[in-house]
Amino acid sequence: MEISFVTHCYPIQNAHGAADTNYGIIKELRENNIKIHLHVVCEHSNELELTKKNPNKHFFETCNGYDAFSYDLHGFRKIFRNPINFFYPKLDLVIKSYKIKNEVQKKILSQNPNIIFIYHWFAASTVFEMKYKKILLTGDLLHIPLIARTKETKKLDIKNNKIRNIYNYLKMKWLSYHQKKLMIYMLKNCQAGGSFGYYDSQWLKKKGYNLSKYYKTPLVSGKNYSKSYNKEKFIILTGLGNLNATSTYSALNFIDKKIYNYLNNKIPNKFEIRIIGRGELSNDLTNLKNSQNVKILGFVEDLDYEISKSNIILLPTTIFIGFRSRNITIFSNSSCVVGHKNDTINMPEMVNDYNCICPENENKIPEEIIKLYKNPKKVEEIGLNARKTYEKYFEPKVAIKAILHDIERVAFDKNR
Repeated sequence: MEISFVTHCYPIQNAHGAADTNYGIIKELRENNIKIHLHVVCEHSNELELTKKNPNKHFFETCNGYDAFSYDLHGFRKIFRNPINFFYPKLDLVIKSYKIKNEVQKKILSQNPNIIFIYHWFAASTVFEMKYKKILLTGDLLHIPLIARTKETKKLDIKNNKIRNIYNYLKMKWLSYHQKKLMIYMLKNCQAGGSFGYYDSQWLKKKGYNLSKYYKTPLVSGKNYSKSYNKEKFIILTGLGNLNATSTYSALNFIDKKIYNYLNNKIPNKFEIRIIGRGELSNDLTNLKNSQNVKILGFVEDLDYEISKSNIILLPTTIFIGFRSRNITIFSNSSCVVGHKNDTINMPEMVNDYNCICPENENKIPEEIIKLYKNPKKVEEIGLNARKTYEKYFEPKVAIKAILHDIERVAFDKNR
């Protein structure tokens, strides 16, 4: 079987959640003797550069990258010039990758695959109208990050003037309305699909795509080093992503404002917060920025090693924004994650006080950290249960079964 694998980022480990997910899927598809033509509809210039280098070229028959980031939508200008776009916008006003659909489709037509496998909405817009059989799996819902950044300005510590807030709110209402419609429209042009987030998959079903399924994320296990804890300091690892991304920043802001001072009062000089991730730490995070108890490590090559040296991994995503696959990475490393109840919405396999610490009341998080500090055996127990959960649901050879079943079912069903 040959597939055209269309995504928005190059499949590689330890870059970010979507790249890790792509890598896990592709690795298993190749082990099942499926030939893959990769098409990366790049959201950012660094993704195009990585695609050109193609470090995992042994996976692919061909590798194709497309610039979908250089286009300026000029949305307001187009609506002003033609007000009908406000009510019936062209698709490239809602998702700009639609502009390069002809380029992507021409390349896929020359390959004539058995099926098109699509990951992410940004990539889907370029191919959903093609007459080929298609399966579309996604991470976050398209509209959720925009709503979160607009409505949760206090939790994100975003400071705008009133005019900017009004403009952002109106833009969010207009764009999210059309994004919701577009997601269902694209899925209805596919023969199978759904989401790697449980809540998201159910939302898609309720909104009109009856075939929507919840797929487990096939994430390749970390190295799962044996633990080597610092005897003098309780090591807390956080970040694990772009430090200015909405989900990562929401956690860092909560740690800065609600957790740091509590820990400093309870266990002064007994803890150390290590922040991993690309980008600069915001100057607004004054406690994290200026404390001797905090180390900013930036990007690290071996994330698994840093996890192994940490007592806990602290990722409390205080706004609901979608599915955070980094939790699966932590589970695979037999480590204890302290998160937020929001993290369990899309990953119900996360069970508080069994394989993670995600209390119902976010104000309890600082207290729970102190309990773990006082009870190392509890930290170890949660980590071991996390690994069991990973092996049961997210180990690639397990998680790929549902995906592979639907690919083969759709590709070879003569009635579709």
